[in-house]
Amino acid sequence: MSLKEIDLMTSVGLNAPHPYAVLVSKSDTTINVMGISWFTFVSLKPGKIAFSISNRGYTNELIRNGADVTLCLPSESIKSEAFACGTRTGRGIDKAKELGIELVQVDGFAAPVVAGSAVAWCLNGCQNVDAGDHTLFIADIDGIVGDAKKKHLYALGGYKRLGIVTE
Repeated sequence: MSLKEIDLMTSVGLNAPHPYAVLVSKSDTTINVMGISWFTFVSLKPGKIAFSISNRGYTNELIRNGADVTLCLPSESIKSEAFACGTRTGRGIDKAKELGIELVQVDGFAAPVVAGSAVAWCLNGCQNVDAGDHTLFIADIDGIVGDAKKKHLYALGGYKRLGIVTE
């Protein structure tokens, strides 16, 4: 047998690829974007998505304080900008503007959508569950938009790069 003991972060890398998203949070005073891969559907009736983010992050603070949320699967056209969302904080800066990420308002969505997304979910009613150094948020899906012609990005190589996965 060739299996040997490895650490958790190595196992996360071996579990790749992971769908990659940009989480847009909108409060009364700010809009923030962050890169995220830890999300999944948890119910179809009613539609719910769960996502997990660090307790130290600015987005966590915004959501706990009632920010509106949109989860967007960016397409390859903004690969470098989307990757950069996961490498810096939005605390004190307009990360979307700094990175050149266009945000568009969609009817029925409280928080904007990343332009060029393959899919975007409007999320509401975020419940939070302590999950160690992260918080697990469980949210209702209140709206969905998508473009079947666009391929969304995946985190590859243990979150070292983004790319598309072909069938």
